[in-house]
Amino acid sequence: MEVDLRSLLPEEVRSGILTPTENVLLPAPKGQLLSIPGLEALAEGQVLGEVELTHTGGEAANVTLEVRVAPPSDENLFDGDGDQLWASRALALAPGETATLSLREQSAQVPFLGPGVREFRIGARLQVEGGQVAYVLRRLELALQLDFTPEPRSQ
Repeated sequence: MEVDLRSLLPEEVRSGILTPTENVLLPAPKGQLLSIPGLEALAEGQVLGEVELTHTGGEAANVTLEVRVAPPSDENLFDGDGDQLWASRALALAPGETATLSLREQSAQVPFLGPGVREFRIGARLQVEGGQVAYVLRRLELALQLDFTPEPRSQ
């Protein structure tokens, strides 16, 4: 099962300017609530992200894309209270440089997902240290492999 998280984001946050004083939260602090039938049969999860970056001035910059997950009751995926980091990638840029930051994390152990869980929150954060950077979010996807193989019965 695949979820295109990028398509759930408003157009105005899919591109913009990163500055050291502002993080871009995708979507807002609550993240996106996902309710997925059969989630309790999760065998593996994968998150994919791709962001085009252009350093637009100032000193060297380090850009980070991180994906966090939390239970449905968590109102802020980025405060470290009840949420967990699932994946993170960083990229250093020199002034004037253009590059693509790619994130791919595949795991059989996705935080918060397991027996009895049917919904969760997921969100991403873009942040920069150093100079100013223009960004275009090209991809943000979640892929879940569900395994409905029945347990063998004991006789």
